Amino acid sequence: ANLAINESGREHIGSYDSSVPTLMTVLGYGVDMDACKCSLNALKLLATGNDDNKAKIVRIGGIKTVLDFLTPPNDVVLVDSGLGLLSELTKNNKKNSQLLLDAGGFEFVMAEIANHSDSSHLQARACGVLSNLPIDVDKVYSVVSVILKAMKNHMDDSLVQYEASHALLHYCCRFPIIADLIQSEEADPILRRSHFIPQLPTAN
Repeated sequence: ANLAINESGREHIGSYDSSVPTLMTVLGYGVDMDACKCSLNALKLLATGNDDNKAKIVRIGGIKTVLDFLTPPNDVVLVDSGLGLLSELTKNNKKNSQLLLDAGGFEFVMAEIANHSDSSHLQARACGVLSNLPIDVDKVYSVVSVILKAMKNHMDDSLVQYEASHALLHYCCRFPIIADLIQSEEADPILRRSHFIPQLPTAN
């Protein structure tokens, strides 16, 4: 909690060479789930707005370590915290986004969206990660369908609506070909009821 409100504290802790490796070691043992959750959250806070700390985490294999830790069936709270860290590491960072994709991040996120469809917070986190991944056009239709489903299932959750709409706008800009899916009879009422309706391209 102190890291969340104290920016200078984050910078101070992050400046220690042993801080990030120590927090990553907790995930390697994975014995105490509360400690693991706290470690994931602390790493996310250290990475937030700090490229040096992001680089430290990634340099020691942080992306793969987090995925390996989360891949066995895990508690929704741990998965949520892990997705938060992965989202922060890949935000506006093409290299880290590609690393996550190459490590199986896409398959992991899609599986967790299905496994925890009733968790609005996790759905929002997952949409945030998906919007950062450099997926190919052959995967985008399945991603858009999953995002629309999350929006439909959590219509009253503003965080889901925001992250999902942001992801849809991102994919529409990258893949104008999906405009027909976004403007389909199934998608239209979902987007019209959303609090955050993206400006979508017009299908040819």
